[in-house]
Amino acid sequence: RRSNVLTNSVKVVGGFAKFRHKSWVTGAGTVTRVLEDDLEPPCHQRFILSDESGHTILIANNIDGWKRLADVNVGDVIAFKGEFISNPKGGVVHWTHPDNSHRKPDGWLKKLKCTERGSPCEETEGRP
Repeated sequence: RRSNVLTNSVKVVGGFAKFRHKSWVTGAGTVTRVLEDDLEPPCHQRFILSDESGHTILIANNIDGWKRLADVNVGDVIAFKGEFISNPKGGVVHWTHPDNSHRKPDGWLKKLKCTERGSPCEETEGRP
């Protein structure tokens, strides 16, 4: 399967700087740092993404009731959909999982394989 999220390696449509507080966002970026899991319930897998202009966001993926994104490493390209919460460090995207209670839209994470600049990236793992 091919993803239409990226066409230029790590180019992010709109960029992270344009995300608005408490809005649902879809984007992609390059992992610049993998953090330890937040083990205080609800537990979260955490990593930092950067867009092409250097803006960063924290991805906080709930792993209490949902699957973690496996083998996240610095340099990986990750596509996401979730709720953006702004903060002085750039912001957090959370709710990157399905909502079984149907209170919010479903979020997702996908690891992408980008081989050549200008060509589409392929999904390697994740959940829509």
